[in-house]
Amino acid sequence: SFPTRRSSDLIRAVWLVSNLKIGQTGYPLCFLDTQYLVNPSIAFFPSHRFYHGKLKSAVDSLQTPIVEGFLWPNPEIGIAMIHVDSPEEVSNHSLQILGKFADFREAELIVQILVKLLSRNQVDLGDIAILTPFRSQQRLIRKAISLACKVSPFNLALSSNFGLPNAQIDPALFVHSRLCIELIDEEKPIDKDFIILSTVRSTRRGGLGELQDGRLLNSFLLKARRGAVLVGNLSTLARVPAFRDFIIWAQSNSILLKYS
Repeated sequence: SFPTRRSSDLIRAVWLVSNLKIGQTGYPLCFLDTQYLVNPSIAFFPSHRFYHGKLKSAVDSLQTPIVEGFLWPNPEIGIAMIHVDSPEEVSNHSLQILGKFADFREAELIVQILVKLLSRNQVDLGDIAILTPFRSQQRLIRKAISLACKVSPFNLALSSNFGLPNAQIDPALFVHSRLCIELIDEEKPIDKDFIILSTVRSTRRGGLGELQDGRLLNSFLLKARRGAVLVGNLSTLARVPAFRDFIIWAQSNSILLKYS
């Protein structure tokens, strides 16, 4: 039998491997070649891109079924990559969103995805995480959800790509649930059934900061047990080799969407 996601032994092993440095203990580090948490369709790309196909899955699609309630472009793969072509913001004083970068269209889309999921009652908000590399976007998403919850009943017209028109949700669900909106960190032990990654950056020049590290993509995908949605600008992300490979793979597997 394999350890469950709540196994203290598994959590301790992952923490030790991610924090030990070669040479500090006198013992060589070994590669943990089996993952026990993530739907195999989600683990496939990181296994081949980051681990040369050596990362195996000890769970199958029956044990970790793809989350229902989101219109997956390819129903056999629990991943969607959504292109958002909108300018990034450095700050916005009217909403008190200060920091490096934020993207209002991405925040708007994320609220719509949440409404779509809740309207089908297929996943609890406590099993959803929203991740981003930028603290300003984290604040913006929290603000967007807070503003949306002030509308009662929660009656939000959704994009044709993402759900039922005029879906009504009790705003109290957002207030009282354990909705996780965090900065992405490859060492932070966040694993949820459904994870949205807001990449924010939309620029043709200059550095991309945290996004430049392709391991961020690997961390995101291996935290999402049953569904992963990446939101961002494809042209910008394609400047990073790991994201460029992911976009090519996404195109070949028909998991691309465009938010308009």
